[in-house]
Amino acid sequence: MYNSLKFRRAFRRFLSSPSKKVAVYPSINWMWRLIGSLVILVLVSILSWVSFDLGRKSAGFHRSLATSTQNELIEVISGLRDQNMDLNRRVVNLEGKLKMAISVQENVSKEMSSLSDENNRLKEEVVFFETLMTSGKKPDGVSIARFEVTPMASPGEFEYRILIVQSQQRVKEFRGHFNLTTYFMSADSPNGDIVGVSLPKKEELQFKFYQRSVGRFKLPPGSTLVEVEASVFNQGGGQSMATRNVKLN
Repeated sequence: MYNSLKFRRAFRRFLSSPSKKVAVYPSINWMWRLIGSLVILVLVSILSWVSFDLGRKSAGFHRSLATSTQNELIEVISGLRDQNMDLNRRVVNLEGKLKMAISVQENVSKEMSSLSDENNRLKEEVVFFETLMTSGKKPDGVSIARFEVTPMASPGEFEYRILIVQSQQRVKEFRGHFNLTTYFMSADSPNGDIVGVSLPKKEELQFKFYQRSVGRFKLPPGSTLVEVEASVFNQGGGQSMATRNVKLN
């Protein structure tokens, strides 16, 4: 009976399809799996770095040379920074000296201008006193000691300065006036004719020894001044007592 059972099992095994083998493995703890993953990751990183380093060396890059060059560049930059700071200090020092020099030059220019004005005033005073000392011999009684005409910055505008003194005994106060006559070439004149125009404004005079007067006048637009004539008149008199002319180029 045992043989018959054995035979039937063998016969069924022969007729049936062979089944796949099933393998059973023991279970692995998750911590060991994590450790293995980390080990694999470290190995891959080391291999990648070695490959990268070998690639740089094959391309001519050397870490020691790069480090040395970097240190040299850092020293050069530090030296240039110190040099830049030194140059900035020098520039600030030079700017201070330049400002002082400019200030000194401006002061010198102001002093020179003041001295020039003072010199002109002294010259005028010398002329004035010379005129006073010699005017007693003149019979006309009043004379124009000084007369100047200066162009201004504005086109067609001029400034005049006049000094009138009384001659002879100078015991009486002089009363009168003076006026100016301008001779200029008008821009409207086709032939460039010179036109004389007396200024309507008269300057009053009242002095015993002398009187200065400073004023301005303006010509019509486009005119060219040729000559200015100053005339002094006694109060109530129609004939000039003194005349002086200034010609301009």
